[in-house]
Amino acid sequence: MSLPVGWFPDPSDPEREMLWDGDQWTGLTRPRRTDAPVEGVGGPEGVEQAREPSRRRRKRRRPVVLALVIAAVLLIAGGGTAVAVVHARQVAAAEEKAEQKQEAAARTRAEQREAQQAAQEAADDAERSTRAETVKQVEASVKTMAEEDATEGIIDGPIMSVSCNPVSGSTDDLTDTTTSFDCFAANKDNADGTQSGYFFNATVNWVSGKYTYGLGKSGA
Repeated sequence: MSLPVGWFPDPSDPEREMLWDGDQWTGLTRPRRTDAPVEGVGGPEGVEQAREPSRRRRKRRRPVVLALVIAAVLLIAGGGTAVAVVHARQVAAAEEKAEQKQEAAARTRAEQREAQQAAQEAADDAERSTRAETVKQVEASVKTMAEEDATEGIIDGPIMSVSCNPVSGSTDDLTDTTTSFDCFAANKDNADGTQSGYFFNATVNWVSGKYTYGLGKSGA
């Protein structure tokens, strides 16, 4: 039964009364008036009945308080989850940035290797071109020598052409520091398409760029 608003005996102190607001005890007290009837339901049973709704009201509020606690826990947990998600994203971004940096460094190294390789190939081609020019100089020098020898009667002239071919070392293998040549000085065209002539020898030092030459084959 719902109690009306009123003053009822305080069970903890029979000399006082406590105010009931219709839903719960207000905590307000006053000295008990013995010369006036008690409002509402009197006596210990009335007090017990008045206190019972208050206990039931408190029980009904407990789920609300529990729900607030759970909500707070979930909010904190959710906040922790959000922080964890943000942290995970930051870690992923940092890892991606580091990976991109590594890839860029790898590309730079590859480009540098390619550039160095291209530069080396260009330098090698230039060296081979220099060696080819040196061989032409050797052929021209040998032709001059052969023509002088023909003039002096050492060999028969006229000297038509001179060609030098490597017999030791190479003009293409740049690791060879010296190359020996047999140089053929032609002085006659034969009917079978061959030529007759004399052999000279030459040796080139590719490090110094100097060369020597003389009559006869290399090693003769």
